[in-house]
Amino acid sequence: MLENYANRRLTPIQLKKATIAATITILAIAAISLFISFVVGLGAYSYFHSQDHIVEPLNKTLEALNKGEINIAYEKYTSKVFKNNTKLAEFTELIEGSPQIFKSKSADFDKVVVRNNQATVSGTITGQDDTVTPLVFNLVYEKDHWLILGFRQGVD
Repeated sequence: MLENYANRRLTPIQLKKATIAATITILAIAAISLFISFVVGLGAYSYFHSQDHIVEPLNKTLEALNKGEINIAYEKYTSKVFKNNTKLAEFTELIEGSPQIFKSKSADFDKVVVRNNQATVSGTITGQDDTVTPLVFNLVYEKDHWLILGFRQGVD
């Protein structure tokens, strides 16, 4: 039976229908592939864009500290829990006592891990004296913003 099917001759109309069906199948496969590529690309963009949003308060904090605006850094970019555990005077003492970290030339936050409404951000800060310090920041999503929950020197 298979031999009969293979040796069968198609009429021009049957051949045209088969060609159209094959073309439609190929176009459908191409469209599905493009759609999947689009969805994956959109997901990757969203993932990396959301990480920028998480790191933003750290960059804003460093900007404020570089301008000497310790109060603004404390009030705008730290969480309620951080403020309950660390008073402004303690924060000021820490910042002023670590100029190699908090008077910065640049920052590179290369690892972001998000778990529910908390994030851990690891990276390095290069001080104005070229000292490179690894830091780990813990953030919490509070009042529609990512805010600093705590930080420590070292790697995660």
